[in-house]
Formats: sequence, structure tokens, C-alpha cells
Amino acid sequence: MARLSRRATLAWLATGASSLTSAQAPPAWPAAMVTLVVPAPPGGVLDLFARALAVSLARTLGQRFLVDNRAGAGGLIAARMVAQARPDGHTLACIHSGFINLHAADEANGPLNALRPIARLVRSALVVTVRGDAPYRSLRELIDAVQRTPGRLAYASGGTGSPAHAAISRLAGIVGQFDAVHVPYKGSPEADLAAAAGDVDFQVGPVGSALPFLRSGRLRALAVTSRERLPTLPGTATGVESGLPEWVIEPWLGIAMPQTTADQLVDVVAEALRRAMAQPEMVAQMQLLAGVPDFTAAAEFAAQIARELAVERAIVKRTRPDPAR
Repeated sequence: MARLSRRATLAWLATGASSLTSAQAPPAWPAAMVTLVVPAPPGGVLDLFARALAVSLARTLGQRFLVDNRAGAGGLIAARMVAQARPDGHTLACIHSGFINLHAADEANGPLNALRPIARLVRSALVVTVRGDAPYRSLRELIDAVQRTPGRLAYASGGTGSPAHAAISRLAGIVGQFDAVHVPYKGSPEADLAAAAGDVDFQVGPVGSALPFLRSGRLRALAVTSRERLPTLPGTATGVESGLPEWVIEPWLGIAMPQTTADQLVDVVAEALRRAMAQPEMVAQMQLLAGVPDFTAAAEFAAQIARELAVERAIVKRTRPDPAR
């Protein structure tokens, strides 16, 4: 029987030890520039958040992070781009709670099918706004106007399937009849501009993007969708205070990667995101955007998405016409 030489034995042992170490050690990430794909045009809250996150990640990890805006189809374009990328952590998707609504509406082609949630990072609220000189002073007054003149009033949102669009659909389910014309825009900045210009009667969108218009008086806030009043808009009532206790919507932002990403890499990326979100500059930026840092790791984030999908499926089933009729 052949025997290994001492040199061959040492080489074999070194190779085995190296393989064992590499199997146990966390992957070296990032090894190159990372692309953060954003399903929104430049200038909106999601884009501003992603750019702040890219700066914070670059600062903490010493690698370049590039923001790639891929707006359209409610997030499907961005989701498919990331789903087709290599699962090596160098292409990340910035996802939001509107993906739940979009996915529930068409689960066979939904944006979450080929993505793996990594971490929830921020929760926020939506705000219902009207032009500064509009006659409506409360959410209840606006609802009454829509119900008195069905199909006459129009509202803007950041796009079909966006959290704002879903918020109005949910409001309609709560109040029974809410027939307003939906005018989707490419993103929340365009929707804010449309409401301020009077092109639509009201708008629903992220608080952060509406703030400049609210502060200048071009828009007036009627209600926010958070459970409690926001420090950013302390004088604006919540939906609960407006007599709609079921209308609590706190949109979230998070990060996802391709479905086949390894568990070990998920943990590494999630920890990097946690550290980046804890940076003082990032916390300050979130306050400017009216967001609340709210880090949740992969397993709990995935469970939350599953719960929200179950709720949204029930809403879709209740509101979708029965094809058998």
C-alpha cells in the first residue's frame, strides 16, 4: 500500500484544515461594489432612504454601494432584476410594504416569489393631503365629499400597488363606499406636486416626501395612518382619532436578496445592515424623512411578511369580483 510522503501529508492536512475553516468562517462580504436596487424614481422617500443607507453602509464596511433606481410595475422590475442576480450579496433589493399588496393581487407573478427577506429597517406612516386652499379640514369631511359625489373626486398615489394605493383600497373596505378616481404617478414626489397644483383633489403618500409642501402651505394634512400622532406632524390627527380605528397603516422598508442566498451570507448582510442603521447620521436622516428605525432580522421579518400576506389575501378575495357570476 502506497504511503504519503511527509510533505504530501502536511499539504493534505493544510488543505483539509483550510476547507474546514472556510466552511465555518463567515463569508468575506462585500468583496466588490454592492448595487442597491430601488423600485422608485430619484427624489422620493424610498430613494432618499436608500441613498442614506448606501452612505452608511459604505462608511461602516469600507466598500462602495451604488443606488440603481428601477421604477415601474409597482416594484416588479426591481424585484426581477435582483432575483436574477448572483446570490453573492452584491445585488440587494430595497423593498417596501407595497410589495405585499402587489404580491397578493397576483401571487403567480408576485415580486416576493424569488426574493429572500433579509431585514426590515424602518417603519413610517402615510399622510392624506389636500391642496392648501381646499375646503376639506378633516379626513371625515373628505370621506363625506367622496361619498356625496361618487366618481367625481380624484386622488394621486406613488403608483398602482404602492402602499398609498393599498391604503385607499383598505379605507374603501372600511367605510363601505369610497368611489374616487385613482391617478397613479411614477413616485411620491410627482403625486405631491399633482396635489399641490390642484391636478387631483387629494393625495396619499409618505410623510417624508410631503413635508416640504406641508411646511410651505401648498398642501394641508388631514390625517396620518400611524397608530399615534407623529412628532413630525403633532397637529395632525390619526385615522383612529378620525373615527377609523381599523385604518392603521405603518409602511415599512426593508432589504431582500435572491431566494437562493445562503443562510450564512444572510446573517452577515443582516448584521451589516443593523450596524449601518444604528449610525447617528442614519438615525438623523430617518427623522428628516419621518421614519422610525425598526431593525428586524430575517426570520422575524419573513414571518411578518407571511402574516401580512394572509391579511391581504383575505382583502383581495373579499373585494375581487367572483368570475363565476
